[in-house]
Amino acid sequence: MMSSSVHYISIKETTVIRYHRQLANSKKQFKQWKALVEQLTYQDERVSQIESTFNALVKDNQQLDALDAHSVSRLTEKLGQFIAPLRQDMKNLREQVIEEKALARHIQQGKQKSSGLLRQLKSQLASYSVLNAEIELSENMSEKEISLLLFRVTGEIEAQQAQLSPIQSELLTQLKAQSTYSQQLWQSGESQSPFTQQCHQIELMIEKLRLVGNEVEANHHANQLIEIQKISDSKKQRLLADSMIMNMAESLRNSIRRIDLMEELIRLCAELESFDDKEMLTLSRDTEAIASLATVEQLDVMIAKLKHAIETHEQQLSMRQQCEAVLAGLSELGYVVHENAVNSWLDNGQVVVSHATIPDYGLELGGKQARFQARTVALTHQRDTTRDKDVDAIWCSQQQQLQTILAKSHAELLIERALPAGQSAMKVIESEDIAHQHTVTQVQKPKTFSR
Repeated sequence: MMSSSVHYISIKETTVIRYHRQLANSKKQFKQWKALVEQLTYQDERVSQIESTFNALVKDNQQLDALDAHSVSRLTEKLGQFIAPLRQDMKNLREQVIEEKALARHIQQGKQKSSGLLRQLKSQLASYSVLNAEIELSENMSEKEISLLLFRVTGEIEAQQAQLSPIQSELLTQLKAQSTYSQQLWQSGESQSPFTQQCHQIELMIEKLRLVGNEVEANHHANQLIEIQKISDSKKQRLLADSMIMNMAESLRNSIRRIDLMEELIRLCAELESFDDKEMLTLSRDTEAIASLATVEQLDVMIAKLKHAIETHEQQLSMRQQCEAVLAGLSELGYVVHENAVNSWLDNGQVVVSHATIPDYGLELGGKQARFQARTVALTHQRDTTRDKDVDAIWCSQQQQLQTILAKSHAELLIERALPAGQSAMKVIESEDIAHQHTVTQVQKPKTFSR
């Protein structure tokens, strides 16, 4: 027998809310991961296996109604465990995609420069040279083909003892360093200068900045490189190039971090929309509308705000559903549950319900989390106090009945601790105070309890 007890309630509706949140987040995460994978030049079998596994997990959503709370929780955990490795994989994939695309752009630019140089060198070839016709077709050649043609053209010009202009010589030096194939191809015996290597690295980083959407920084560094190349002091050139590379690396890190934050923001907005709540939907749309112009620091603040909103709203939903479940169960046991009892419990942190067949006694429920306290109370000082212990005993038996009722709707009620019946004096709450409590709450909140 007990007079006061602390309970923990777990209801299916709460676990379903968390599942839908995780599902919405996971779908966005998977979509972002797949978008990166599709940009790679090569995709292994692992991609299709991951996609099949994810689709199977999503299909589990169709049997949600038939599952109990524990099964729904396990589904949520499975989704989280599946998605977690993809987050790290996305970082590696993004780096790989940026590297591949930057190199491809750099090679394309090299081809264009090579074609331009070939057209300039054409005038120095003998009119009968067979290379003239090949130069005309150079724009459609591969990188290797155009490198080989450039090697042959410069070789023929050297054989004719003709000389390249300083600008042509500088461009040729840059092109020699542009690809591994070109470096192997040229047999001049020249070693690649440190500054030439730096220029090659800088050009690649400029393309990476463009790929992550930082056109302003990319254009700035492209112009800066042109100015550095004009400097005659090689030592100063290398120092400036080193400084430039470090600055670009920092810009690139910040740009990638911004992309990561934007993607996280999108996933959080999906969680907001999973609540199917007008206020949460408005917050999601408003956030997405201004996010594209936000700085990294502002995105950090926005993400923190969304996380707080999600956590708060989920707690509010869970508390309401838990209160509704407990009060609905007590109603089946004969307790008089007013239509505004849920709001009273949520607003005041407690509510008192009386029993139709047990005059002068009731049950006080308190707490705003999944853990709550229940204790028997007297509704008047003018009562037969010898019945106090009997009322405690009745509540003891009713708790088992309440557990059975809640279990029918996939809810679980646990007793964490309890005081023996009669151990403490019974608390008295005058019925006038209860009536006042219900009246105040009814003015503050609309009638929502309909279970």
